[in-house]
Amino acid sequence: MIEVGPMDRKAVGRGVRHGGLIAAAGTFLVVLLVALVPVSQAAAARPLTIIPINSLADTYYTVTDYGGCATAKVVHAPAFSYTTHEFKGAAATTAPYCPSGWSTNEGTVNEELVLQTTPASFAHSGNYLVKFVWNFTVDETWDFSPFSKCVINYANPTSECATGAWVELEALAVIYDDSNSTWGPYGEGYAESGVVAAVTSNYVENFTFGNYSGGPTGAGSFSGYVNGTTTLHLSGSSSIVRSDTYTIQALVAVDAGAYALAVNAKATGKALASASVNCATAGNHGLLRSVTES
Repeated sequence: MIEVGPMDRKAVGRGVRHGGLIAAAGTFLVVLLVALVPVSQAAAARPLTIIPINSLADTYYTVTDYGGCATAKVVHAPAFSYTTHEFKGAAATTAPYCPSGWSTNEGTVNEELVLQTTPASFAHSGNYLVKFVWNFTVDETWDFSPFSKCVINYANPTSECATGAWVELEALAVIYDDSNSTWGPYGEGYAESGVVAAVTSNYVENFTFGNYSGGPTGAGSFSGYVNGTTTLHLSGSSSIVRSDTYTIQALVAVDAGAYALAVNAKATGKALASASVNCATAGNHGLLRSVTES
C-alpha cells in the first residue's frame, strides 16, 4: 500500500527505525532564504523578514544495521544541492533465507537530511504559515515470503517467527522556540507540520501474544511522483512572539528494512525479504520547489 499525505510517523512493519526525523535535529544543512510575513499582514505592502543564512554545512545522518544473513546498504548517501535544490538518497536491504542465525536475520537503513535556518527572526508577533513545497520522484520495491509454518513455543515469552519488509520516503518541517521551552501545541518548545510520505509495509508475524499480518506477500513496487506541502501552522499556542528566537528545519528521510527470523520457535519453509528505495538515480530525486509564507 502506498500512502501519500500526512502520516503519523509511527514505525511500520517490524518498526525498526534508527534515530527518527526529529531525532536528526543534531545534523544541520543550512540553506535557502525564507521570506516570512504575518498572515494578518500578508496583503499589506510591508517589507518581508528574511531569515539570515549564517553558515552552510553539508552533513547528514545515516545508520545501517544488519545481522545473520541480512545486508543493509546506503546506495546513495542523502545529499542536497545548493544550486538545483535537489535532494537525493537511496537505500537497499535484504534478509534472505538463513539456516542459522535467524534471530538476527534483519537489515535496516535509515537516511536523514536536515535543512536548517537558525536563528529565524520574525518582524512581528502573531500568526504565520511557513510552507515547504516538495516534489519527489521515487522508485520503491519490496519482496517477502513468510515461513510456510511456524510452531510457537508458548512456554517461552520470546518465541516468534517474523518476516517483513518496508520502505519509506518522508518529509516534514519543524520549528523550535529557542527562547521558550513550553511553547507550541505540545508544551515542549516545538511545533511540526504534517508529513509528505510514500510508505509501504508488508509483514507476517507470529508471537506468543498474537498473530499479525499486513500487506500482500510476494513482490511489489511503486514508481512515480510524491508531491506535497509541509506547512507550519504558527497560531494559537504556536503563535510567534517577536522577542523570541526560533530554529526552522525541513527534514527528509529515506528508510528501508527487511527481516526473516525465527526465535525460540520451529519454522518450516524458507522465509525471505528485501526492500529498496531509490530517490537518487535514473531520474529519481526530490525537489524543494519553494519556501514561502502565505
